[in-house]
Amino acid sequence: MHSNIWKLNCIAGSIGSVIFISVVVPFWQSNGLTLHQIFLLQSAFGFALVLSQIPTGYLSDVWGRKNVIVTGMFLLLLSMVAQAMSWTFSGFLVAEALRGFGLSFLSGTVEAMLYESMHTTPGQRTYRDLIGSQMFLRYGFEAITSVFGGFLAVYGLRIPVVASIAPFAFGFVVALSLKELPLRARIKQAHSKAIVNVFRYTLFRHGEIRSIMLLHSTVSASTLLIFWFTQPYQSLVGLPLGLFGITYATIVGFGAVASRYVHVLEKHVSDKALLCIICGMVAGSYLFLGSVLSWWGLVFFLVARIAYGLISPLTNDVLNRMTPAHMRATALSLRSSITSLLFACLSPIAGYLTDAYTLNQAIFITGCGITALLLLQLFSMRQSFLSSSTVRVRT
Repeated sequence: MHSNIWKLNCIAGSIGSVIFISVVVPFWQSNGLTLHQIFLLQSAFGFALVLSQIPTGYLSDVWGRKNVIVTGMFLLLLSMVAQAMSWTFSGFLVAEALRGFGLSFLSGTVEAMLYESMHTTPGQRTYRDLIGSQMFLRYGFEAITSVFGGFLAVYGLRIPVVASIAPFAFGFVVALSLKELPLRARIKQAHSKAIVNVFRYTLFRHGEIRSIMLLHSTVSASTLLIFWFTQPYQSLVGLPLGLFGITYATIVGFGAVASRYVHVLEKHVSDKALLCIICGMVAGSYLFLGSVLSWWGLVFFLVARIAYGLISPLTNDVLNRMTPAHMRATALSLRSSITSLLFACLSPIAGYLTDAYTLNQAIFITGCGITALLLLQLFSMRQSFLSSSTVRVRT
């Protein structure tokens, strides 16, 4: 089963290789979409994730990790083809929905398979180290391919979109070669009852799990949302289109390094302090970006990406330790569903604000709301997660 680890890393790299991601906003705008419509696309993407993440997580627990990952990669491949063949809002809507459904099949399942493969492989690497390495590869490929996307866009904005089909086809082939792991326990109840039991276990019976899920979701949704402000911000400060890929690669590269070395930070910084720092980075990035309009303001997009890179390996490790094997993927998918729901709700609000106000004002108002959410999450965690020995938080 050792081969699963490097194959999952290859899949992560292919998922990150969205070559046109650094110019996706100009590409959609060149096809007549407004910034408000672009945020609506992201809302649709988020709701597609919400509708399917929990059922697909449960499907992974009962049908098998490999089958679900193969299905997810196939849907992502279809989404890339749909992007390349679309010229209208409705076409891009279908592509984003397919992307949402595809990622929902992978959400929770990849992490669960990696965790379970780790226990069948001799060695001293921890899960936090492995998931950090996997995220480093994913965001590293995202950074590298985005540079090529920026250069290709100079010759035609659709060229990097078409080129993005190839890495997803490769990821689909690799997924077919994964080896299924036997589950230590199978869920015997009716499907709906089993999913309800996971809901009860994670959101009501265990305050520690609920708290870490909600904080992760708030940070992740906030940093995903800020990405969609990046390219309009770059356009306003006068950054040439050919440099979009380089700036995006730099931002994503720092996030990848943060993911790779989060396991090193645990030796020097307590989880409690690290979570507070991450929240401060996100809130500060929004508020500073809402106050300045300059090339150096791009640094705060980088800061937000570092926060995104840190939060997932940290919370994945905690949740994997706290949840039983037969509901692990479902629980991780539930966490991702909360993230997607929050992102889907915030996106149309951000889109409206960009139409009603200047970009700086929209970012600042959004940041005020996100700061309030983060403070509320940190306050609620004091009595559950941060002070609990159940999750082995170091103080």
